[in-house]
Amino acid sequence: MNFFKQKNNLRFLDSIPASSRETERWDKEWIAYFNTEDPRPFLKDYQRLTQNKQVIENIKQFSEEEILNTCICEELPALRIWIPGKDLAGKRVLEIGCGPGFLGKQIGLIAKKYVGIDYSNLALSIAKLVSPANCDYLHISDRKKIVDYVDSIDTMVGRFFFIHQNFSNSIWVLKLVHLLLKPGGVISADFYKATPDIQQGVVFPAKHALSQNYPSCAFEYTESEIKELATHSGLKIVNMHRHTEMQRLFVCFEK
Repeated sequence: MNFFKQKNNLRFLDSIPASSRETERWDKEWIAYFNTEDPRPFLKDYQRLTQNKQVIENIKQFSEEEILNTCICEELPALRIWIPGKDLAGKRVLEIGCGPGFLGKQIGLIAKKYVGIDYSNLALSIAKLVSPANCDYLHISDRKKIVDYVDSIDTMVGRFFFIHQNFSNSIWVLKLVHLLLKPGGVISADFYKATPDIQQGVVFPAKHALSQNYPSCAFEYTESEIKELATHSGLKIVNMHRHTEMQRLFVCFEK
């Protein structure tokens, strides 16, 4: 990478919001989650999990729907990401909003490399302790480490991630992923799409401000707003899939 390109990349990374206040907010959110939900799936080391060998051997042939419902390790719930297995197996995979490594410690078993980025130092500390050696976990403020991955990532996945991002947040996230993806690299994004007969939690329109009171609220996007995101971040939309039961609009972007 030439000097001027590297300098521009660092300048962009410096523009990403990464205050200590945000780190503290998400540390507290994970503590609150562990106090109300079963934390054991997040705290189990990958070596103590029962790997589904048949799944691991054949995952490259799995469709998006099969991956969505696949359990790589028997003790853990399904992956719940919408992407074909060929874009995971043997690939360099990025996850933004990786949390304590629930996905990373499993994807690390099939990927060439897994990179997780998050705000919470608490979650990242757990992730590093429970994941295989081919997993690398970075805080969003680790600019110099993040820039090492420019133009090197094959696939970015979001698991329960974009549903919590408003429009302005999604723009800088997708610009960051665009920076890290190889040409032709893909993004599997999970946007919230309400199903009317299902009871709703706290949901705001996509262009609503972030909520300090509800950090885990959802933001609902229209298809035109998703097209706007693609335009702003230099990506093209490959396909969209509506999943009414999960209340998702799964979108595949490509660099």
